Amino acid sequence: MSPDWTEKYRPQNLDGVVGNPQAVNDLRNWAAQWNRGVPKNKAVVLMGPPGIGKTTSAEALARDMGWGIVEMNASDQRTAEAIRTIALRGAYSDTFNDAGEFLSSADGGKKLIVLDEADSLFGNVDRGAVPAIVELIRETRQPVILIVNDFYALSRKSSAIKSETLQITFKRPIPASIVKALKKIVAAEGIEADTEALAAIAANSNGDMRAAGRDLESIAMGRTVITEADTEHLSNRIVQKSIYDLMYNVFRKNAPSAARKMMMDVDEDTDMVMLWVDEN
Repeated sequence: MSPDWTEKYRPQNLDGVVGNPQAVNDLRNWAAQWNRGVPKNKAVVLMGPPGIGKTTSAEALARDMGWGIVEMNASDQRTAEAIRTIALRGAYSDTFNDAGEFLSSADGGKKLIVLDEADSLFGNVDRGAVPAIVELIRETRQPVILIVNDFYALSRKSSAIKSETLQITFKRPIPASIVKALKKIVAAEGIEADTEALAAIAANSNGDMRAAGRDLESIAMGRTVITEADTEHLSNRIVQKSIYDLMYNVFRKNAPSAARKMMMDVDEDTDMVMLWVDEN
């Protein structure tokens, strides 16, 4: 079975990541520090809404740097134990293979540890995950990336996660950037597509490149030509704003009315919003 288009056309290097040049540049600069030794911030947090390229960027970084990669996910019930093992043993080992077995520096190079959905590690199974994450970012000798949708959900569990990591924000790509990526996909698939059709798909995605790719693939099934009329069945996506989206509008944009409007879309009570404002 062939992979879906989101996987088939997933960027293989950081140059292919859509719509986040500043985040990509910050990630490259952090990685370059590992060529000069162990940097002050041994862990970086990639934050932002789903579907905008955080995991893709982490994997692309490993390829660009020639690093191996060890990926862990909150869906793995052994995550907390696995993190703790890497934190304790990684502090005294040069490297390890993709199975997590530790090697000497003569046997392998750097390995990027990627902890995806790190803000979801709060169930009964993962009760010990936060202390394990803190230990990991403090003791590891390998580069670490934590991937989160809601940084506040993770950082409020431990101040060290906020103060001892580098945080890089990924934003929703603008429609023009998504259209450019979609044009490359249809060209590769030998499909003719009206710019208006691709623009409609991009607009409907609400900045979610993964969703745009899936919509495009769905519409393209059985077609060699896509017109704007073919996009009329797309259902509008309602995007719930996160507390981080709101803080970005409060502190980075001079638009009080927009911030007030966004506050209505954030699934947090007023006291929690004010606490977050005070902490920043």
